[in-house]
Amino acid sequence: MDILKYVNSKDVREYLRSIDYKFSASDAAWIVNRCVDLPLDEKISAWNEIMNTMPDCRLVSPYNDETVESFYSLLKAYIDLEKAYLEDFRKCGDDEYYEYYYIYEDRYHSFFHPYFGPYRSYDECFSKIIEKDTRTDIAGYCMRKKGFDPHKAMFCQYSRDGKLFDVEGRDLKGYDKDEYYRITYLFINMWPDIPVPFKKGDLLRYASHECQDDERVTVMNELRTCSKDDIDTSGEEDKIKHLFGYYQTNIGSLCEKATWGHHIDFEYCPEEELKGEQKILVSLSHFLKGDMPLECFVNDYHLIMLKGQMEDIRSKQLFSRASMDI
Repeated sequence: MDILKYVNSKDVREYLRSIDYKFSASDAAWIVNRCVDLPLDEKISAWNEIMNTMPDCRLVSPYNDETVESFYSLLKAYIDLEKAYLEDFRKCGDDEYYEYYYIYEDRYHSFFHPYFGPYRSYDECFSKIIEKDTRTDIAGYCMRKKGFDPHKAMFCQYSRDGKLFDVEGRDLKGYDKDEYYRITYLFINMWPDIPVPFKKGDLLRYASHECQDDERVTVMNELRTCSKDDIDTSGEEDKIKHLFGYYQTNIGSLCEKATWGHHIDFEYCPEEELKGEQKILVSLSHFLKGDMPLECFVNDYHLIMLKGQMEDIRSKQLFSRASMDI
């Protein structure tokens, strides 16, 4: 079974192919779950193929050290729960109704959305979703079922052509609380340490904004296991690796932090695609790789920032004749 086709990043995919990397069953299922181009029914088919072609394995969560002797027993329960969620979603109670909103190509736009509806049946709402829409900025749709109790709302996410990609359920009867948690958080509680080709100083970005709602370019510093001072405020140390790097704020300054997404979802960003104040990241990349001294990077930083400020001032004509010869 070709697991590599489900890896989001083309650069990581080719690297893993070049080193003939072997996935465990749990890592393979996690890769499938993370694939942004795969509808839910195709994910379930891929999971079933994994269970039919690869040996079962133990699963140890990096978050709480909990060990599950049979990963497949948990994966089968997860598939059954997804199917139960979908069945529950399509049944409309007396006090419930459906509505939907657009998911825009610009993910930040999606935070400000109107709902369309209400509709009294799933089929009626879904028929509105798959009607031909001439808008070009829509990536998909989110359908919500809700009633008087807002805590029991359910969501389904669809692509523009109506393929189901995700269902977010609510507590279902018949599940032990601890077992329900282990099933629903199966993939969230996994963070495989899969090798990547990236090195200190590489210019990186997420392979797709579906992977993470963060379009900023990152200059990699290191891959390291996080401490409680890095990203965790609960007082317990994290036991998973994060990619640490530098990114630019809206005013051009540099910050270093752990990236939120998994390092397997990054890909290389070509230098020529960075313009204006983003050139600071190119200079930082060369400095971290040891290709230039610190003094040269500092000078680049100030010159690039100054050039951007001068262009902004000139575009707004906020200067006098005395500065016209500068």
